Amino acid sequence: MYSIREQIRRILGSECPLCGLQAQGGDLCAPCESVVRFDYQADRDCRRCWGHLMRERPSEETATSTLCDACLTQPHFYTRVVAGMHFTVPGDRLMRAFKTQGRLTDAGLFARLLWRNMKNFDADIPTLQALVPIPSGREAMLQRGQNPAGEIARELAGLSGVPLKRGLLARTREVSRQKTLGWHARQNSTQGLYVCPVPLWGGWVGLVDDVLTTGITLERASEALLRAGAEGVVALVAARTLAK
Repeated sequence: MYSIREQIRRILGSECPLCGLQAQGGDLCAPCESVVRFDYQADRDCRRCWGHLMRERPSEETATSTLCDACLTQPHFYTRVVAGMHFTVPGDRLMRAFKTQGRLTDAGLFARLLWRNMKNFDADIPTLQALVPIPSGREAMLQRGQNPAGEIARELAGLSGVPLKRGLLARTREVSRQKTLGWHARQNSTQGLYVCPVPLWGGWVGLVDDVLTTGITLERASEALLRAGAEGVVALVAARTLAK
């Protein structure tokens, strides 16, 4: 059913969600996509977290490394990040409208951008057994009426054929909205925030979120999945901020 819907979508004309010019099937027009889409570059981006390879004092070891300083000094619970677009002008307008104005049709757009980059790195991504969205807090759900990560994960499951498993990750409590907190405050507030309520018997999990900023949320959620028995976690984010 999803493949039929995709075939129909591709032949339908539409306006570009960003500039309003002619596009197709709810996608961005070619000029807008070239600006918004995350085009991974090995000489610029960290191979693990897709953050910039910023070097404060390059050593002989770090000068040729494909990992950023942070990934070299502190390993992540997730093995790799794949992002669909940059969270910067003008793409950030799309994400904010999706999250605050209920533009659910854009979930498919974000999933398609992400899926294209996943396919480009298919050889470097283990076979995923499930897609698990980061669960929203109660306040955010009441305000938005939807879980952005869950909507993107649902569309991504249809494109990739990887089963969507919403019940594999749960929140243990309510916390302050993360965007209002600094780095250290985020670290403290998210400690033990997520739990996997069922045992996992191996297999790799694709952990889906809307925006990657500090990576702390993904760290805590990945840790919970690994503790439950997942073999590994790949972080799949619709948008990635430019700075770590």
